[in-house]
Amino acid sequence: MWATSRALLRPRVAAAQQVQRLLLSTGRPLATAEKETAAAAATSQDAAAATANTNAGSSTQPQSNGSSGSNNNRGVGDRNRSNNSNRRRFDNRQGESAAGGASRDRAATEGERALQSGESATKNESFGFIEDPGELRRRVQALIAAEGPLSSESVFLALMNCLNTNLKTNATGRVELAETIWKNARARPDFVPNQDHYFAILRTYVLNRQPFAINHLLSQMDKDKVTLTLPLKQVLAEAYGRRGDVASIRKLMHGLSDADRAAGASSYYPALVSAYAKNGDLPACLKLLDEMTEAKVPLTSVVYHLLHGCGQNGRPDLALKVLGVMRSNGIEPTAAVFYPLIMAFARTGDMSQVKQAIEFRERAGLRISATHEARLFSALFNGNTAEARLALSDMRAAGSEPDHLHLLALMNSFVWRADGSRAMVLLKFMQNNRIEVRSSMMHQAMLALASCGDADKALAVLTKSRKLPRYKKDNEVYSAAYQALAASPTMSTKDVFANQNMLRKMAIQDGLRPNRNVLLAQASIAASARHAAPERVKATLDFMRSVGYEMDVDGQAVYARALANSASAKNGGNQEALQAIVQELTASGTPMHIDIFESLLIARVRANDLSGAEALLEQARKSNEPFVRSENIYMPITEHIARESVPKALQYVASLSEHGVDVTSASFLPILRACMKRKNVSGATSVVKAMKEQSVEPNCFVYNLLFQTYAKMGDVDAINNLLSSSKSEILTGSTGNLVLAALPETIPLPQVEQLIKQFAAYNVRAEMSQFAGAPKTEPAAQPSSDERTGAGSRSSTSASHSNNKSDSSSSS
Repeated sequence: MWATSRALLRPRVAAAQQVQRLLLSTGRPLATAEKETAAAAATSQDAAAATANTNAGSSTQPQSNGSSGSNNNRGVGDRNRSNNSNRRRFDNRQGESAAGGASRDRAATEGERALQSGESATKNESFGFIEDPGELRRRVQALIAAEGPLSSESVFLALMNCLNTNLKTNATGRVELAETIWKNARARPDFVPNQDHYFAILRTYVLNRQPFAINHLLSQMDKDKVTLTLPLKQVLAEAYGRRGDVASIRKLMHGLSDADRAAGASSYYPALVSAYAKNGDLPACLKLLDEMTEAKVPLTSVVYHLLHGCGQNGRPDLALKVLGVMRSNGIEPTAAVFYPLIMAFARTGDMSQVKQAIEFRERAGLRISATHEARLFSALFNGNTAEARLALSDMRAAGSEPDHLHLLALMNSFVWRADGSRAMVLLKFMQNNRIEVRSSMMHQAMLALASCGDADKALAVLTKSRKLPRYKKDNEVYSAAYQALAASPTMSTKDVFANQNMLRKMAIQDGLRPNRNVLLAQASIAASARHAAPERVKATLDFMRSVGYEMDVDGQAVYARALANSASAKNGGNQEALQAIVQELTASGTPMHIDIFESLLIARVRANDLSGAEALLEQARKSNEPFVRSENIYMPITEHIARESVPKALQYVASLSEHGVDVTSASFLPILRACMKRKNVSGATSVVKAMKEQSVEPNCFVYNLLFQTYAKMGDVDAINNLLSSSKSEILTGSTGNLVLAALPETIPLPQVEQLIKQFAAYNVRAEMSQFAGAPKTEPAAQPSSDERTGAGSRSSTSASHSNNKSDSSSSS
C-alpha cells in the first residue's frame, strides 16, 4: 500500500509542478496554466493508477523525483536534500489510507472548482517551495486577499512552506506565518479543512518547538469531525513527546494493528523516549528498547532521541549503554549521534570520553583531524586559550576547521554547568579567531550567563553584539536575556524591571515584535523566587491572550511557579489559585505537567505542609505519573528536611530508590546547599561520605558547594586541600569567584592572593574585587577586558606593545 501510494503521488505532483513552471515561463495566464496543470496531474494520476493495478502494488514502481533529465523537475519537498525529511512525511501522509486519499481527492476537486470560476482564480497564488520569507509573505497576503473560492490545495502548500527548514526566518516567524494562513483560511466560508491541512499546521507547531500550542487545534479537529489518520497520530505523538505526555502517546498507540504499529514506529517510540526524558525518567527509556525488541520494531528510530535524552540529563553512563546496544544490533552511527553523545560527556567534564567519541566519529568516516579536534575541545573546556590557539593553528595547517556541532555541544555543557565565565571565553575565542558565531551559539552563550545569574554580562554581550556588522536580530537572544534577569541573585527588583524595559526598547529598535517565547520569558522574571509577583505574571499572560496567543501549559506553568514562590503559611500556600490551574488542565483534558506539579509541591513546602506534599506525591504514584521517578521533584522536600536535620535528609534521599528514582549527585545538592547556608562543615562532610557509600559520583555543583561551605567558615587550608585533590573537570570558570565572594573579609590578603594563584593554575579566574576585604581601587586604573581583547586582536607593532602593557598592568 505504501509503495502504491507513493507511486500515485509522485508523478502527480511532479507533473503538475513541471507543467505549471513551463506555462508560467512562457507568459501564459495563471488561470490557464493552473487548468492545464490540473489536467496534466489527472493524466499522470490515471497512468500511475493503471501501472499500480498492473503491478499489484509492486515496490519497484518508478518514482519521479524530479531527476528525469534535469534538476528542473523537482516536486514538492525536493528543493534540496535537507528537505528530504519533509518529503518523506509528505509522501507517507498522502498514502496512509483510503481516508487520506479521499481528502486529497476532495482538495483537488475544490481546487479545480476554484480554477473553473474564471477571473477570480487569477488572484490565487501558486506555491512551490519558497526560501525567501518576504516572497512567501507576499504570496500569502495575495492568497488571503483573493476573491472567490479559496483553493484547499493552495492553503495546504502555503502551510507546507512553513515547514521548510531553509526558510530564512526563525522558528517563531514560521509559526506566526502558519497561524496567519490558518486563521484567515478558516474565516472564509468556502474553506473546508481536511487531514492535509491539520497535518501541516500541527507539524509546524511541533517542529518549531511549540508543542503546547496545539490544544485549540485539537478542539477544532473535533468540531470539523476530522478523522485521526495514522500520519496525524504520528505528528500528535511527536507533540506529546515534546510535552512529556506519556499517557497520551500510549493512548494513541492503543488498539493499533501490527502493521500500523510497525509503520508508525519511527514516530511513536521516539516520542515515548522524548516524553520519558522530559520527565527525567531515563531508565524507562532503556526499558523501551526491550519493548521494541519484543514488538520486532527496529531500534534505529530511537537511538538519537535516547542519546539526546542522556545528553540533556547529563548521564554519560546511560549513553554508553545505548552505544553498547547499537553495537550489538549492528546500528551504524551517523553524524547526528555524536552531538548528544559529546554533550553528555562534556557536561560531566569527562574529556577522555569526549576524545574517544571524536576519534570514534573519525573512524566512522564522519570527521577528519580528530586529534586536533579533541585537543581544541579539551583546551576550551578548561579555559586554556593559549593551548586552544595552538590546536586551532595545527588544525588549520592540516586543512580542517573546527566542527560547529562540537563547539555547540561544548557551549551547551557550559549552560548545564552554569559556567558563564567559560562560555564567554569560548565566545571571545571564536570571535577573535575567525570562527563563525551563529545565532544558536549566541543564544546558548546567553543561556549560560542566565544559568549563573550574570545578568550584567548578558546585557553587555547583547549590547555589544548589536553593534557587530553580522548581528542577526533574533527574539531567542532577547528571551535568554530576560531569563538572565530572572536568575540574577544580586540585581535589585527595581533594576531588574528597569532593564526589562530597556530590553523591550532595544527589541523595538531591532524591528522585533515580542513573540510567545519572549513574553513567557518576561513573565518568568515576575515568577522568580526573588521577585515573585503573581499579579504581574497574570497581567503578562492576559496581554498574550489579547494579542491572539492561545494560553497553554507553558503559560500556566509560569503562573503556577509565581504562586509557589510567593506561597507561605499566611496565605495558605496559594492553594486555591493553584487548584484552579489544575482544574483548568483537567477540564481541557491536558494531563498534569511536571513543572506545574513541582510548583504544587513547592507551595506546600513553603507553607510548612510536608504531609500535604507527601500526599500529592502518593497520589501521583497511584496515577503512575512518569515524573514521580525524577529526582528533581523531591528536591524541595529534601531541602526543607535538611534545614532541620542533615541525617534525616540523607535518610530521605536513600529512600527514593524504593520509588524507582535513579539517585544521582543532584539529589544531594539541596542538603549541601542547606549546609553551606548554615556553615555546617560536618554536615557537608557527612553528605560526601553518604555519596561514596551509595557509589554516587560528585559533580561540579557538589564541589562548588563544598568550596563555598569552607569559604564561609574562613577555612583556607581546607579550600587548598580540596583544590589540590580535585580534578580539573569538576571546576567551573566561576568556582574561584564564588569562593572569594564567600570568604570573610577578615582573611589576610596574602592568603587570598595565594588562592587566586592556585585557581589560575587550573585556568579558573578569581578576581580580587570579589573578595569583601579587597582594598578599594579606582575602576579607571584597570583596563577593561574588552580593551585587552581588542588590543590582543591587532596585528601591528604598536598594538602588540599596547597589549603587553595591558597584560603587565593586569598581572601587577
